[in-house]
Amino acid sequence: MHRLLLFLLLLSTTFSAVAQMPDMLSVRRKNGRTIKTFYAGSTISFITKYGTPISGSIVTMRNDSIYIHTYNIRAVPTTLGVTMVDTFARRIERVHYQDIGRIEVYSRKRGFYGRLAGYAAIGGGGYIFLNVFNGLMNREPVTAKENLKLLIAPAATAIGGIAARQLLKGIYFTKKRHRIVYISLN
Repeated sequence: MHRLLLFLLLLSTTFSAVAQMPDMLSVRRKNGRTIKTFYAGSTISFITKYGTPISGSIVTMRNDSIYIHTYNIRAVPTTLGVTMVDTFARRIERVHYQDIGRIEVYSRKRGFYGRLAGYAAIGGGGYIFLNVFNGLMNREPVTAKENLKLLIAPAATAIGGIAARQLLKGIYFTKKRHRIVYISLN
């Protein structure tokens, strides 16, 4: 009897000790170099070929499909008549890996330089707008040579700020540069 119990105990521990390797999703360059690897438990954000944005954490990957835990967060009215942001719904979505159109590989952090670029774009554009507005209100020629000299520096500041904001945006991969590879470890 003791041998049977010992045998059943050992048999049950072997079933729980065997772990299955999860599948992985890899984003690679054309030369085969891996940029980022996604697996169960990691967060992912992508846009499908049909234009649907999906972001959440990966629950599991099976049979070339990715199961993603997504949250629908909305402003919900309370009994006091005000609204508060709350989780409206939670679900698991299944997406085939070939339906992914663009995936967020990395995003640059804006930080101080991103704010500085925004301030430069707003400041330069605001100065140009006020200069033109005041010239029109005072019935002065806006395209005078002296006035155009004063607008060179703000125009360069605004253009530099707009260019810097474009460079500091989140980067999504394009199909021309990257490819998605599903790695099955079964």
